[in-house]
Amino acid sequence: MKILKKVGFLSLFPILLLAALIIASIASFQESKVFVLKKKAEEEQHADVSTALSGIPSFITDEMIIGALNTQAQYGYPASVCIAQVIGESGFGRYGPGGESGQGLSQLAYEYKNLFGIKGTGPAGSVNMVTGEQTSNGDDFTITAGFRVYHNYTECINDRAVLLTDVYSDLIAGVTDAKEFAQQMGSRWATDIRYAEKLINHMDNFNLYRLDTMTVEDYEEYQNSHSDPGEATEIQLRICEIAKNNQGTIPCTPDMCAAWVSGVYQAAGLPYPTGNAIDFWNKWKSSGSTSKDNIPLGAVVCGSGSGYMGSIYGHVGIYIGNGKVANNIGTFSVETLDQWCSWQTATCQGHTGWIGWVWPNNQPLNQ
Repeated sequence: MKILKKVGFLSLFPILLLAALIIASIASFQESKVFVLKKKAEEEQHADVSTALSGIPSFITDEMIIGALNTQAQYGYPASVCIAQVIGESGFGRYGPGGESGQGLSQLAYEYKNLFGIKGTGPAGSVNMVTGEQTSNGDDFTITAGFRVYHNYTECINDRAVLLTDVYSDLIAGVTDAKEFAQQMGSRWATDIRYAEKLINHMDNFNLYRLDTMTVEDYEEYQNSHSDPGEATEIQLRICEIAKNNQGTIPCTPDMCAAWVSGVYQAAGLPYPTGNAIDFWNKWKSSGSTSKDNIPLGAVVCGSGSGYMGSIYGHVGIYIGNGKVANNIGTFSVETLDQWCSWQTATCQGHTGWIGWVWPNNQPLNQ
C-alpha cells in the first residue's frame, strides 16, 4: 500500500511541476506588467514643457524659468544666473526628453529634481552619486557624495535661494549686476576653478540676461502670444508624433530632407508629397505664410539650407509645436525654430534663412 502511494505521487510530480512553472510565469508576467506601468507613470510624471523662449536649450522647462523669475522677484537674485547654473550643472545630459542625443538632463536633475548639485539631505531625502571635483590647482578627482532630493524643480530652485541667503550673503549682498553675481557666488559654489567663467559663458551664449528684466507676468504673456494656435486635428497630431519620433517611411540620410518630410506624411496616411525642398515652397506657398507666428502643427517649414546643396535645393522640416522643428540634417534632429533658422545661411532662389511654411499638396490639415 505504501508503495502504491509513493508511485501515485511520483506519477503526479510532472503535473505539479508544470503547474508550479505556470504560476511562476504568471507572477513574472504580472511583475513585468507592473514594472512597465510604473515606468510609464514615472515618465508621465517627469514630462514637462520646454520653455517657449527662443534660443534656450530645450531641456529648460517652463517650471524652471518661472521658478527663477519668482526667486528673482522675492530675493533679487538674477534669473540669468539661476538658469545658467541649471545649464552648467544639469544640462546636455542623457536623461529625459532629448537625452538620446545628449540634449536632456543629468540623472540627478531628471530623477531627483536636483538642478544645482546641492549636497546633503533635501525635502525628499538624499541619494549617493559619484561626482567630479577639483583641487585648488585644477586637478580632477571623483568622490561619492550624498545629494539633496526634491519633489519638483520649484522646490529645488527655492532651496537654492534660501541657501544663497544663508551661506553666500557675504559675497552677494547688494550685488545686482548678473555677471558680478555669478563671479561672487561662483567663487564658492563649486570646486571647479572655472565655474564662474562657465556660468557667464552660458549667460552670453544663450542671452539669458533678458530674464533679468522679466517678471512672471511678462513670461506668461510671452507664452500666450507664442502658444500653438487653436486645437489640432487628429491628422496634425499624428504627423507631429511620427516626426518627433523619427518614424516616417524614409530614414535620415544626407541631402534627403524633403524625402524625409514626405516619408512622415506618407506614414501618417497622406499622399506622398513630391519634389525637393524649394519645390515645396514654390508649389504650395499659397497654402501657407512667410510669418513665423502661428505656424500650424504638422506644417512643413521651408528654409534656404546651408552650403552648396542648400543653395540649389533649400531645406525643409516639420513644425511639431512648442516652437520646435523636427528635420533630417543627415541625422535626425529636433531644434527650436530660431536655432533651425540660424544655421541656414545659403541663398536659394533669392531666399536666405527662413522662407515660410506650407501645407504639402495645398491640403490644409487644420480645417
